[in-house]
Amino acid sequence: MSDRSRISFGLILLAHALLSGCAVMKAANQPDRKNLSVFSSGVARSHLIAEVGSPVSTREFDDGRSEDVFKFRQGYSKKVRVGRAIAHGAADLATGFLWELAGTPIEMIADGTEVKAVVSYDSQGYIESVDILQGKEAFQPSRWRFSERRMAADLPAGSSPLNRNPLSNPHLTAAGGTYEQYSIPRLEPSSREAFP
Repeated sequence: MSDRSRISFGLILLAHALLSGCAVMKAANQPDRKNLSVFSSGVARSHLIAEVGSPVSTREFDDGRSEDVFKFRQGYSKKVRVGRAIAHGAADLATGFLWELAGTPIEMIADGTEVKAVVSYDSQGYIESVDILQGKEAFQPSRWRFSERRMAADLPAGSSPLNRNPLSNPHLTAAGGTYEQYSIPRLEPSSREAFP
């Protein structure tokens, strides 16, 4: 292969990567991870809307109660999105952008979990009940989390970062952030092992 054809081939690959919607950009622009603990009884409607966005429809009843239908994508944390983008970028460089043939479809498929939920409120605007119609797996703990660190999405609704009241949120630091809580498994010696 001559130098001219190598350069032409390289430019064609680069153009394909840039024009096809590169995997690096798709990974970086995936939907954000939302704090799903706001789907709990007693949480104010305004907190729920602030976290997941406006409902697709709202129905109000004569007695003051209301019902919202939410539809959104539960995405990924910033760390995960950046890590995926870096991995795609490294694979692109290592393969001369051939990785785009696999990376772009992967990012198109792995675009988060679609969630549909019906939320009922009392007359004061606090959640009474939640019915998850689609995306129940988004409410389960991630199987990819290797540590036992508790995330804000795993905490009870009253202790989320949205609640900055130190009286009702004992996990707050003086600066207003939350303490990270770790759970260290205790190792028990096996009864078959002999200790000197």
